[in-house]
Amino acid sequence: MTLWILAPGSSTWTIAQAYSTSATFNWNTTGKAAGTYRFSVWARDATSSGSCNSLGCNDSFVPGTAYVLT
Repeated sequence: MTLWILAPGSSTWTIAQAYSTSATFNWNTTGKAAGTYRFSVWARDATSSGSCNSLGCNDSFVPGTAYVLT
């Protein structure tokens, strides 16, 4: 999976975790600004060597899921 984060006040998604076979992500919030962060996950099938699978790159789970860091 590849995990993307959109920080509060930003219009640019950044990669928080490049493609990995790990199904977990530990978010270190040290030094992060308070506010609403949005997350998106791209997943691909295990046999794909590209950035996406044969169906293309699609947001998995709920696109742009929001979490509030206080």
